[in-house]
Amino acid sequence: MLTPGQAHDLRAAPFLLQGLKCRDVVADRGYDADALLHMIRAHGARAHIPSTSQRVVQRSVSRRIYRKRNLVERFFCKLKHFRRIATRFDKLARNFLAAVALGSTRLWARAYESTPYAEFAQMLLNRGEWNGKHLLAAKTVTFMTSDHLPPGIAFSQVTLLGFHPQATAPTPEDGQSFGLGFAVRTHAGRNPLPGSVGEFYWTGLYGTAFWVDPEEKLIVVLMMQLPPPQAPHYRSLLRNLIYQALIE
Repeated sequence: MLTPGQAHDLRAAPFLLQGLKCRDVVADRGYDADALLHMIRAHGARAHIPSTSQRVVQRSVSRRIYRKRNLVERFFCKLKHFRRIATRFDKLARNFLAAVALGSTRLWARAYESTPYAEFAQMLLNRGEWNGKHLLAAKTVTFMTSDHLPPGIAFSQVTLLGFHPQATAPTPEDGQSFGLGFAVRTHAGRNPLPGSVGEFYWTGLYGTAFWVDPEEKLIVVLMMQLPPPQAPHYRSLLRNLIYQALIE
């Protein structure tokens, strides 16, 4: 759920609690409101919300349970390390939610695996499923990896020079476009590099790259540090070697 930046978090609390089945509700004292407390009790749960200083009677709160709120606070703190989320770079709610979903999934995978980026890519290949749990809905992954650029969109020469000669630009000339967080291949035959229609990918300035090819059930994560003149060569070489090694 997204709320305006100027809106108090308390306004969204009743909507978040609707249909929720739990024994305990933990929140900071900013949520100390009679209406919310009554709603929590009506759900058969206990509120672990510290009282504000204006309360004549201060409620007791289980320190053991309230301490778990720190996990949520730390999660949001880590989520804000993603500049795209912290600065609210995306103006459309759907794009911002997609970035939040990606960042959250990345943090979740990091908590459980020692090689998180490969597992993150595998989760996307599995259409949101990882270790028997759906971290993203399959429809969400499909939506994020679809073509979201309108027809006839133009690119500045500065932008195109940043991609040349890597054939990774999300342009129709290269048979590619852009989704929500990824470049995606939309046409076969236009790109000089091997790949499949429907694959999605992104690259870093100093050589890092990853791509997911659902048709070949393939994920690739490349971690290297080389300056721009050399990095495209090795990325191209790796892609060609991988696809030449595929038998079927």
